[in-house]
Amino acid sequence: STYRNHIIVIGIGHVGLRIVRQLVAMGFEVVCIDGALSPEKDDELSRLSVPLVIGDGRLPVLMEKAGIQHAR
Repeated sequence: STYRNHIIVIGIGHVGLRIVRQLVAMGFEVVCIDGALSPEKDDELSRLSVPLVIGDGRLPVLMEKAGIQHAR
C-alpha cells in the first residue's frame, strides 16, 4: 500500500459499506479488507476509489497489505 494516514475497514457488509461511504464523504482515504465481495459492492468500492484486500482481516499479512504500518 502507498497510503499514509488512511483508515482500514475490515468487513464490507451492510454496516461496513455505510462506514466506508461516510469516511470517503468526510475526505478520508480508506482501504478495505473482506473475505468475499459481491459484484455490486465491488462496483461501489471502485466508484469510491477504495482499494480492497481480499482475505481474512485477522491475518497479519493482510493487515500489512492494507498498510497497517502507516494507518491511523
